[in-house]
Amino acid sequence: MGSSMEPAAGVRMNRKLVEARKAIGLSQYEVARRAKISRTHYAQIELGGKRPSGTVMLGIARVLGQPAEVLFADLVPDGQPAASGE
Repeated sequence: MGSSMEPAAGVRMNRKLVEARKAIGLSQYEVARRAKISRTHYAQIELGGKRPSGTVMLGIARVLGQPAEVLFADLVPDGQPAASGE
């Protein structure tokens, strides 16, 4: 049996989020705080257990300094933007 921090069967961890966060030296708590969401919510997004809203995607992308379309590419149907800042 896996730990509670492992993604559920069939759910893929968002490695792009983990890599971007670690590259700038931030903890999950700090990304969540700056994005104005709970650490638990952010951790669930990182692990693939939660699908973030467009607003949350944009907030996380802003904190990590990456385009939302890159960080959340796996969540967006082909040919559609992840979210609009307009």
